[in-house]
Amino acid sequence: MLIWFIVFFILSQVVIERNWLPEKYTDLRLLHLCIASIGLIFISIVIGILVKQPIFIVGTVTIFCSSVISWKYRNKFDHIKRG
Repeated sequence: MLIWFIVFFILSQVVIERNWLPEKYTDLRLLHLCIASIGLIFISIVIGILVKQPIFIVGTVTIFCSSVISWKYRNKFDHIKRG
């Protein structure tokens, strides 16, 4: 499972850095992105419990959401420093 999390983290970084996410998600404000991530993680908890794989599903969703949040956070403050 640890190997899956490492590989998924690398793949999520590639997806995010190459801007393969829909603009609908990348244009969200940071607060809305955090709220959406909390909602997705909560939904993944429920689904994980229902399919009896909570660690795998919640871990995967959490890695992706945290990658998106860190990318957005970094982009937000990169523009402030340059501006």
